[in-house]
Amino acid sequence: MTGSTPDEKETDSEQFSMLEVATFVLRHRWLIVGFAGVLFLIAVTARVFADRQYTSSASFVPQASDKMAGLAGLAAQFGVTATGPDATESPAFYADLLKTREVLTTILQGEYRFPTDTGTVSVKLIDLLAVEPGPAELRMVKAGQALTARLKVDLKPRTGVVAFELPMPNPVLAQQVVQRFLDEVNRFNLERRNSKAGAERRFIEGRMAELQRELRDAETGFRRFCRGTVTIGTRRSSPSSTIA
Repeated sequence: MTGSTPDEKETDSEQFSMLEVATFVLRHRWLIVGFAGVLFLIAVTARVFADRQYTSSASFVPQASDKMAGLAGLAAQFGVTATGPDATESPAFYADLLKTREVLTTILQGEYRFPTDTGTVSVKLIDLLAVEPGPAELRMVKAGQALTARLKVDLKPRTGVVAFELPMPNPVLAQQVVQRFLDEVNRFNLERRNSKAGAERRFIEGRMAELQRELRDAETGFRRFCRGTVTIGTRRSSPSSTIA
């Protein structure tokens, strides 16, 4: 019986190790391929965003509703005090509105079409950000954080101007994303603020109608009181008899 030499033992060990590696690769080949694809996508995205950045900016001034101001003045004539300044009309509110989850989600899920060196592409913004694959909800949260980190908002309290800017790797893309932010601000004004204004208008009109009824009742009571006073004042008294 002959024993194995050290060289033969080392060769057997190497062959066994290579067999283990080959078995692992075959067993997890799809996982390895998927992981390699993820690394490639991250590398490409990182390279795109590492190139020159183009910054697009915009500004706006929130304005109160003229209709509501007119209703408030009309209501004051009837003794109704309208509600105080609305917090949703302050510049600080709009500065925070740009970074809300609802607005960011709409921006990230929007389709953007812009020219590149290889042709025109159409893609969602969330797919351009370096966000690792995962559950849709978690991926959206991370993409929102990445977009918020890029978005710079400047509030000017003295003038009430809300200015913001956003860098992107493509100038056309930067303009489109900034315009989408402005569209979301306009949508908020048209939908939510108009809905609130309608509720306030209905409340003021209802209160004015109640005051008008109370005024008519008061006028009716006053007229009755006046008629009663006139009747008592013109009543003829009977002659008094003289006692001898």
